[in-house]
Amino acid sequence: MDKYIFTIPLMKGVKKAFEIHNEKGITIAKIQKFYPNFLNILTEIFLTGWEVNIKANQDEKEFFIKEHFRWTKNGWSIFENGLKIGTLTNIKAIELGDTKEIVIDGKKYYYLDKPLETKTYIEDENKNVIAIIDYKLFDLSRKKEIVLYSNEIAVTLLVCIDYLSTLKKN
Repeated sequence: MDKYIFTIPLMKGVKKAFEIHNEKGITIAKIQKFYPNFLNILTEIFLTGWEVNIKANQDEKEFFIKEHFRWTKNGWSIFENGLKIGTLTNIKAIELGDTKEIVIDGKKYYYLDKPLETKTYIEDENKNVIAIIDYKLFDLSRKKEIVLYSNEIAVTLLVCIDYLSTLKKN
């Protein structure tokens, strides 16, 4: 069981990178919102969160999550060092919380952010908890803690998915 801490930026449109720290306070990764072209920057000015792409660096790995805009459901491709390793999809169109299906190398995982709870669970298809992301309800610092129970998915990728989910909330 490993614990990591990260603080997401306050403003949704900012490109500034934020860091993931381990229990000892050592930076293990950097994550930031990414705009692939100038049109995306213009769209962000008028419609915040219209298209969200995330880029992260950890050691020698670079993760990239690219959104495929759809009118009904949002979908993303997940890349590691330029190679597509999976997909991310909203599986519930209308709900108070957030439920996403993560498919990495053919295995399914679920990102479950329930309404009125501070904990977000990442589970595999057998309902085994892979990680829990938690924050304090009235903490204005936006600091979050992730507890990793399994190393099936890189912690950096899980934080990217949580950040993406935060950016897509209305």
